[in-house]
Amino acid sequence: MRSIIIIAGVLFFSGCQQSEQSQQAIAGKSTILMNYEDAQKQKLIKSEISSKEHSDRFEAKYNELFGGQKLEFAKYDDKVLKELWLASYMMASYTLGQKYVLQMEDIFKNLKRRGIETGECLEGRCLDDLFSIYLRSSDFPKARQLAQQYPAILTDYVPDINEDASVLHKPHRLYKISLDGKSLNLISVQMDDNKKIVALMNPECEFAQQAISAISSTPDLRDYFEKHALIICPVYSSVLSIAKAAEWNKKNPKLEYFVYLDKNDIRKDWKQFDLKVFTDFYFLKNNKIIYRIPGWGPTGKEFIAEMRNAISKLK
Repeated sequence: MRSIIIIAGVLFFSGCQQSEQSQQAIAGKSTILMNYEDAQKQKLIKSEISSKEHSDRFEAKYNELFGGQKLEFAKYDDKVLKELWLASYMMASYTLGQKYVLQMEDIFKNLKRRGIETGECLEGRCLDDLFSIYLRSSDFPKARQLAQQYPAILTDYVPDINEDASVLHKPHRLYKISLDGKSLNLISVQMDDNKKIVALMNPECEFAQQAISAISSTPDLRDYFEKHALIICPVYSSVLSIAKAAEWNKKNPKLEYFVYLDKNDIRKDWKQFDLKVFTDFYFLKNNKIIYRIPGWGPTGKEFIAEMRNAISKLK
């Protein structure tokens, strides 16, 4: 009996040691991942790599750090669990991979069991992180459910999504914003020879506001955009951009914003455009990109001149 107790004690101590070693092995890895991502983001900003290369490199780094380990969230202490949350949040944010969203949901369940899901998760409240990821991955029903469960979430504005079955398999799908901004309706837009500009803009962005203001107040540019441009608002985080776009559309129906949600089946419709980078203007001839203006120019005057120059290439 005595020897069994000793053996059991040794096994228990060994198990504790392994558990501590496992936690130590994970501690600090989210910081390494964050620093790596910061370095890659600078390359993305300088256009040294594409947004796809950025996501691919980031995922490879995550797999290098965490890929060989079985992550048993219930066994980790609060600090390590929140480190894993941060790593999962970063992966879900930049790759929009469903497996990382599911991983965040698993961690959130463990945080909830411990009563700390409304606390800080290094980068902000865990609650708001999960809400943000649901919006980025266009899972509006889950976002709404979470907002109803936790009134502390910063916004309860989540539009309804209507997807007519007749549109699901048509090309060039986007969402048309209802006049009241409360719903998004899936449509298929015409991408014929008449469409010569695709503008990617988020109305919450200061550069987009300056660009659309310059375009709408310059008669020849406004006229050309009204006839030949498609303005797309890609939604990855804040749904408030939809509400702002709805306000703009009421006053400017001929310069209407349409919404892009990053869903696998819709992503292929717009694969020639980098919808993760905006404000951006693509100029098309025979539905092929022949010129691009990346962002807002140094001044309004230079932006207008560059826009006119690009349009001249289409004529």
